[in-house]
Amino acid sequence: EILLNNSNDVCIIDNIGKKYSYKKINTEIDHYKNYYGKRSLILIISSYTKEFIVQYLSCLKFGHAQIILNENIDDELLKKIITKYKPNYILLRNVKKNILKKYNLQKKTKKDVYKIYKSIDNKKIKLNNSLALLLSTSGSTGSLKFVKQTYENINANTKSISKYLNLKPNDRSVTSLPLNYSYGLSVVNSHLYIGGSIYITSSNILEKKFWNDLFKYKISNLNGVPYFFEILKKINFEKFNLTHINFFTQAGGPLEKKLNRYLINFCKRNKKKFIVMYGQTEATSRISFLPWKFALTKIGSIGKAIPGGSLKIKNNKKKGELIYQGKNVSIGYSNNFQDLNFPDSNVGTLYTGDIAKKDKDGFFYIIGRINRNVKIYGFRINLDDLENKLSNGNLKCACIGKDDLITIFFTEEMHKKIIINKLVKFFKFKINNFKLVLIKKLPYSTNGKLLYSKLNENIK
Repeated sequence: EILLNNSNDVCIIDNIGKKYSYKKINTEIDHYKNYYGKRSLILIISSYTKEFIVQYLSCLKFGHAQIILNENIDDELLKKIITKYKPNYILLRNVKKNILKKYNLQKKTKKDVYKIYKSIDNKKIKLNNSLALLLSTSGSTGSLKFVKQTYENINANTKSISKYLNLKPNDRSVTSLPLNYSYGLSVVNSHLYIGGSIYITSSNILEKKFWNDLFKYKISNLNGVPYFFEILKKINFEKFNLTHINFFTQAGGPLEKKLNRYLINFCKRNKKKFIVMYGQTEATSRISFLPWKFALTKIGSIGKAIPGGSLKIKNNKKKGELIYQGKNVSIGYSNNFQDLNFPDSNVGTLYTGDIAKKDKDGFFYIIGRINRNVKIYGFRINLDDLENKLSNGNLKCACIGKDDLITIFFTEEMHKKIIINKLVKFFKFKINNFKLVLIKKLPYSTNGKLLYSKLNENIK
């Protein structure tokens, strides 16, 4: 259980500045104690609202399993997820009648923020007893694959993060990350666990209101992925009033060294801290962190394992696949509701898919990936999945990439506009994270396998 506090201390501040105590939030959570009946699968569309946090915490407290989705999810993808997972309840802010034919409206939550729909099929889905949360790792590509996190996973990671960041009851953070993202949820979890508070806002760092509110509500820390910090530098964030900010955390992919050094030096000058972290949704958010005192001397390192966890390189070699062990390792993946009752397939050990090396002081460095995943804005994108989504009929493309830049190769000039439209419309991507390259033909081996190594020769 995340909320151990039941005092009159501030727990949540909403977008209009209204403050809610722990006592008040606990009362709202308890309203749902018997609402969903026995253990159910509940699908929730996330939102930057107090009501979303209440629903999320109530599911954790009363033993329900929940699927949390991005509030900008495409209707067609939502329909596919509902078909594949058959949730007992669906919580939406906006009515989507075309995909709710097998659900009846139950009751609106307070202030009508969410509408609750119940499946007309009374059959209960069989759920693994430990299953608490289903989160996607695939960003916006529309995968139906989810990571299965348990109550123990969430509790273990929450306690660990609170410990190594040395969070205190006077710490207050802000929703600068999506709340369907394990990193974003971990910020909420860790602050509420130690009796701190969260300012929930849909404002972003390009709005004056965001910075005014950081000062007004005495926000003590900011958390972001590499793209977030790139924007901070571009808007010259040093000119804003950051009096109350004590530390920054960064995860969601490697930070460019020049930018990393700039942020470290800014923090040193202003008596703040910059904590680089490494994690995966499969490890319920965090795997390692780089202590502040090593920020410059070990720049580029992901640090060492979080409290309660351990890191090693496969076969104890100098470099190779990074392996993590800990109570926060998820119990596997799901692609449909039948997978939700499967036993733990990881048993506390996560093969990260990242290639790492370890220095003489025991600090780890990520030097590559063994699979076809990159990260955009901190969200993992599987390049094979992206290729499949973009290719259609005569339109064939191939994708290679690194974090925050994917190169897409295609063979017909007329397909360029189609690809761009798909990236923007269906995947909600920003076009500057993609490079489109026209080539005569895609390189294949004699057995029909696409030769990705050959594609690099076409990059100028």
